[in-house]
Amino acid sequence: ITRHLSGMQLQGCWVDVVAHQNLAAEISTAMRSRDFVRVISAAKQAEALYVDDFHAHDDASTWAEDIRDELRSQRKLMLVDAAESAIELGWMRDAIEMSTLAISLDPCFERAHRALMRAYAGVGETDSAIRSYERCRRNLVNELGATPSPGRQPSVGRILSRKARRRVSATSTVSNAWGR
Repeated sequence: ITRHLSGMQLQGCWVDVVAHQNLAAEISTAMRSRDFVRVISAAKQAEALYVDDFHAHDDASTWAEDIRDELRSQRKLMLVDAAESAIELGWMRDAIEMSTLAISLDPCFERAHRALMRAYAGVGETDSAIRSYERCRRNLVNELGATPSPGRQPSVGRILSRKARRRVSATSTVSNAWGR
């Protein structure tokens, strides 16, 4: 143990909180360089480390609550960064899994809902994408008395128009197959 201006520090040992924070920094760097595979890999490593929220002997103290809140926030952001990276790579099932987990941590996290909608739309599950939007809208209204940000509306419009185009295309194919 060594003494520093900010307190005491353990030397020569591995600490899960420090490892988690290092992975958060790595993900941030990988996102900036668009290294999506590294983002997903680091997020999965961080998620494996996160077995429970941070607890300390003085659990109700301000410093412990601040660290706990910071780690929760980092976790949520890492998951949505990984979900968005998975979408960029076309790994929609991974995106669904990670964005769903981020939403479970914060039901009003619009960015995670947006990723989930895009992932569902990417695998052709339009109804699930629309249900995700409705869940987001309902959560925001119930929890915050707010509606989804205006940027969300065009995403839903694109999903609905894709669904309508598929219906028209499927109807045309059936009609042509029957000679009509």
